Amino acid sequence: MDFFDPKIPKKKVLVEILHTHSSQYLLKCMFFLNTSSKYRSGMSETVQEYLHNCGQFVPIKQVTYNTAKKTETSPETISLYNINEIIYIKETSICMPEDTKDLMDLIVTLKNKSTIKLAVTKNIMGHYTRLAEYSNSSIQFLKFVKNNIYIYINKDYIFSMKNI
Repeated sequence: MDFFDPKIPKKKVLVEILHTHSSQYLLKCMFFLNTSSKYRSGMSETVQEYLHNCGQFVPIKQVTYNTAKKTETSPETISLYNINEIIYIKETSICMPEDTKDLMDLIVTLKNKSTIKLAVTKNIMGHYTRLAEYSNSSIQFLKFVKNNIYIYINKDYIFSMKNI
Protein backbone atom coordinates (compact mmCIF):
# COMPACT_ATOMS: atom_id res chain seq x y z
CA MET A 1 0.00 0.00 0.00
CA ASP A 2 1.36 3.42 -0.97
CA PHE A 3 0.68 5.69 2.00
CA PHE A 4 1.49 8.77 -0.14
CA ASP A 5 -1.32 8.07 -2.60
CA PRO A 6 -3.68 10.99 -1.96
CA LYS A 7 -7.40 10.52 -2.25
CA ILE A 8 -7.70 14.23 -3.07
CA PRO A 9 -6.54 15.20 -6.59
CA LYS A 10 -3.25 17.09 -6.61
CA LYS A 11 -1.58 19.35 -9.15
CA LYS A 12 1.91 18.10 -10.01
CA VAL A 13 4.44 20.93 -10.34
CA LEU A 14 7.94 20.37 -11.65
CA VAL A 15 10.59 22.24 -9.63
CA GLU A 16 14.31 22.09 -9.02
CA ILE A 17 15.58 22.13 -5.45
CA LEU A 18 18.91 22.64 -3.80
CA HIS A 19 19.13 21.01 -0.39
CA THR A 20 21.84 20.61 2.19
CA HIS A 21 22.68 17.04 1.20
CA SER A 22 23.20 17.83 -2.49
CA SER A 23 24.47 21.39 -2.43
CA GLN A 24 26.47 20.84 -5.64
CA TYR A 25 23.55 20.37 -8.04
CA LEU A 26 19.85 21.02 -8.43
CA LEU A 27 17.52 18.08 -7.99
CA LYS A 28 14.57 17.91 -10.40
CA CYS A 29 11.43 16.83 -8.63
CA MET A 30 7.67 17.23 -8.33
CA PHE A 31 5.65 18.95 -5.65
CA PHE A 32 2.02 17.96 -5.15
CA LEU A 33 -0.11 21.08 -4.73
CA ASN A 34 -3.77 21.38 -3.87
CA THR A 35 -6.05 22.03 -6.81
CA SER A 36 -7.73 24.86 -4.90
CA SER A 37 -6.10 27.73 -3.04
CA LYS A 38 -7.11 28.77 0.47
CA TYR A 39 -6.44 32.38 -0.48
CA ARG A 40 -7.57 32.80 -4.10
CA SER A 41 -11.02 31.62 -5.13
CA GLY A 42 -11.13 29.40 -8.21
CA MET A 43 -7.33 29.11 -8.43
CA SER A 44 -4.98 26.26 -7.61
CA GLU A 45 -2.44 26.51 -4.82
CA THR A 46 0.86 28.21 -5.68
CA VAL A 47 4.30 26.95 -4.73
CA GLN A 48 4.65 29.84 -2.27
CA GLU A 49 1.31 28.98 -0.61
CA TYR A 50 2.38 25.34 -0.45
CA LEU A 51 5.71 26.22 1.19
CA HIS A 52 4.00 28.52 3.67
CA ASN A 53 1.38 25.92 4.70
CA CYS A 54 3.21 22.61 4.47
CA GLY A 55 4.45 20.69 7.45
CA GLN A 56 8.06 19.99 8.31
CA PHE A 57 8.23 17.03 5.90
CA VAL A 58 7.01 17.37 2.32
CA PRO A 59 6.40 14.58 -0.20
CA ILE A 60 8.71 14.90 -3.19
CA LYS A 61 8.96 12.72 -6.26
CA GLN A 62 12.39 12.86 -7.91
CA VAL A 63 12.49 13.25 -11.71
CA THR A 64 15.42 12.10 -13.84
CA TYR A 65 16.25 12.90 -17.46
CA ASN A 66 17.11 10.08 -19.87
CA THR A 67 19.52 11.72 -22.33
CA ALA A 68 19.40 8.80 -24.77
CA LYS A 69 15.61 8.86 -25.08
CA LYS A 70 15.33 12.61 -24.34
CA THR A 71 12.53 11.96 -21.88
CA GLU A 72 11.90 12.64 -18.24
CA THR A 73 11.16 9.70 -16.01
CA SER A 74 10.36 9.47 -12.37
CA PRO A 75 10.49 6.50 -10.02
CA GLU A 76 7.26 5.46 -8.42
CA THR A 77 8.61 6.13 -4.94
CA ILE A 78 7.95 9.36 -3.13
CA SER A 79 10.30 10.59 -0.43
CA LEU A 80 9.63 12.88 2.50
CA TYR A 81 12.08 15.80 2.63
CA ASN A 82 12.64 17.98 5.67
CA ILE A 83 11.59 21.46 4.49
CA ASN A 84 14.20 23.03 6.79
CA GLU A 85 16.99 21.34 4.80
CA ILE A 86 15.90 22.84 1.48
CA ILE A 87 18.07 25.84 0.59
CA TYR A 88 16.09 27.02 -2.40
CA ILE A 89 13.47 26.00 -4.93
CA LYS A 90 13.32 27.03 -8.57
CA GLU A 91 10.10 26.72 -10.54
CA THR A 92 10.44 25.53 -14.11
CA SER A 93 7.54 27.49 -15.62
CA ILE A 94 7.53 31.18 -16.60
CA CYS A 95 6.30 33.58 -13.91
CA MET A 96 3.32 35.92 -14.08
CA PRO A 97 3.89 39.06 -16.22
CA GLU A 98 2.89 41.39 -13.35
CA ASP A 99 5.82 39.99 -11.36
CA THR A 100 8.35 41.15 -13.96
CA LYS A 101 7.46 44.88 -13.87
CA ASP A 102 9.38 47.44 -11.82
CA LEU A 103 12.03 44.97 -10.73
CA MET A 104 14.35 45.80 -7.84
CA ASP A 105 17.64 44.00 -8.55
CA LEU A 106 19.41 42.36 -5.63
CA ILE A 107 22.50 40.38 -4.85
CA VAL A 108 21.64 37.60 -2.42
CA THR A 109 24.58 36.01 -0.62
CA LEU A 110 23.95 32.59 0.85
CA LYS A 111 25.65 31.27 3.97
CA ASN A 112 27.85 29.04 1.79
CA LYS A 113 29.26 32.33 0.32
CA SER A 114 27.67 31.83 -3.12
CA THR A 115 25.89 34.84 -4.62
CA ILE A 116 22.80 34.99 -6.80
CA LYS A 117 21.56 37.98 -8.77
CA LEU A 118 17.78 38.10 -8.29
CA ALA A 119 14.95 40.60 -8.40
CA VAL A 120 11.86 41.35 -6.38
CA THR A 121 8.82 43.51 -7.17
CA LYS A 122 6.15 45.25 -5.15
CA ASN A 123 3.68 42.69 -6.48
CA ILE A 124 5.78 39.83 -5.06
CA MET A 125 6.30 41.58 -1.71
CA GLY A 126 2.54 42.09 -1.35
CA HIS A 127 1.59 44.49 1.42
CA TYR A 128 5.22 44.89 2.54
CA THR A 129 6.61 48.20 1.28
CA ARG A 130 10.27 47.65 2.08
CA LEU A 131 12.66 44.75 1.54
CA ALA A 132 13.46 44.72 5.28
CA GLU A 133 9.77 44.19 6.15
CA TYR A 134 9.40 41.46 3.53
CA SER A 135 12.55 39.63 4.65
CA ASN A 136 11.51 39.82 8.32
CA SER A 137 7.98 38.54 7.67
CA SER A 138 6.71 35.15 8.83
CA ILE A 139 7.26 33.70 5.34
CA GLN A 140 10.07 31.12 5.53
CA PHE A 141 10.76 31.00 1.77
CA LEU A 142 11.20 34.42 0.18
CA LYS A 143 10.01 34.68 -3.42
CA PHE A 144 12.26 36.24 -6.08
CA VAL A 145 12.46 36.38 -9.89
CA LYS A 146 15.42 35.41 -12.06
CA ASN A 147 15.12 35.28 -15.85
CA ASN A 148 11.29 35.24 -15.58
CA ILE A 149 11.37 32.20 -13.28
CA TYR A 150 10.35 32.17 -9.60
CA ILE A 151 12.96 31.23 -7.04
CA TYR A 152 12.13 30.67 -3.37
CA ILE A 153 15.00 30.93 -0.91
CA ASN A 154 14.84 29.61 2.63
CA LYS A 155 15.62 32.57 4.92
CA ASP A 156 17.72 30.32 7.16
CA TYR A 157 20.32 30.07 4.36
CA ILE A 158 20.51 33.77 3.43
CA PHE A 159 23.52 35.65 4.75
CA SER A 160 22.77 39.04 3.19
CA MET A 161 20.79 40.91 0.52
CA LYS A 162 21.68 44.22 -1.08
CA ASN A 163 20.26 46.41 -3.84
CA ILE A 164 22.33 46.79 -6.98
